Amino acid sequence: MTVRAVIVGAGHNGLAAAAYLARAGVRVLLLERREVLGGACVTEELWPGFLVSRAAYVVRLLRPAAGWSRYSTPLRGLYLCGAGAHPGGGVMGACGRNAAREAIRGLPRRSR
Repeated sequence: MTVRAVIVGAGHNGLAAAAYLARAGVRVLLLERREVLGGACVTEELWPGFLVSRAAYVVRLLRPAAGWSRYSTPLRGLYLCGAGAHPGGGVMGACGRNAAREAIRGLPRRSR
């Protein structure tokens, strides 16, 4: 099976991007360094008895660099789908959806 898209990071936006690409018929490989999926939207017990949000409440503070909120990058075929790539920042999965939409537009129809 030929993979047409590789998503590095299975945070909420990576998961959304992978889902939208797969729904469009693109063969996707999703890679995650950790054994837990969800990225900043994960609540974990870091110390016995203490559940802590990894960072969902502060991701909204990330703002994109000017010109990078179109999800594409100067490198052909490389798209950003992290919260910092969305014009408004935030945690909502829209970044993954929008990056997937741009990636699908960039793929030739026959390569999906």
